[in-house]
Amino acid sequence: MKRLIKAVMCNLLCMIYGVKHGKKCVIGFPFKVVNREGGKMVVGDELDLSPDSLFMLLKPNAKITLGNRIRIARHFQINSAFDVQICDNVNIAPYVFLGDHNHKYEDISVPIRDQSIDMTHENKVIIGSDTWIGTKVSIIGNVRIGHHCVIGANSVVSKDIPDYCVAAGIPARIIKQYNFDTKKWEKVSKKVTT
Repeated sequence: MKRLIKAVMCNLLCMIYGVKHGKKCVIGFPFKVVNREGGKMVVGDELDLSPDSLFMLLKPNAKITLGNRIRIARHFQINSAFDVQICDNVNIAPYVFLGDHNHKYEDISVPIRDQSIDMTHENKVIIGSDTWIGTKVSIIGNVRIGHHCVIGANSVVSKDIPDYCVAAGIPARIIKQYNFDTKKWEKVSKKVTT
């Protein structure tokens, strides 16, 4: 019975917000989608979304795409002006923020809140499959995180992270990378090229 109620709530919330979703999705309430300009949100199969999530589609043609078998903990937020994609089998811990843009601040005669967002680039945030995003991580700008990565808690990711890496810090830097020759995760002492 509980499963049926969750499925009905998921379908109802997605219908209200115009979200296309796959099978076996569980969406915790409260859940909110702000779609100011006709953006598009698509969710694959088996999304497990905890309560208190916010998805903001800020510009025309903004997109949010969530793949299959994604688990997202409480207090998650995506702000998309262009394109945010989360691939399959991604785990996301509580209090994570994803934003594919930055706010303008350059004109000191105008309050920052009134300066809009930076529209000079069509940014994308892409989180590769099988990746784990730790608690209170912020991923901001034009960023691609590779396949099977770990992003440590409290990190700020503003640059690409290649496949099979562990990254942490502010700004996030790669601290381990999987070595296919030794079949081990090894500490990284120098900069890794993407």
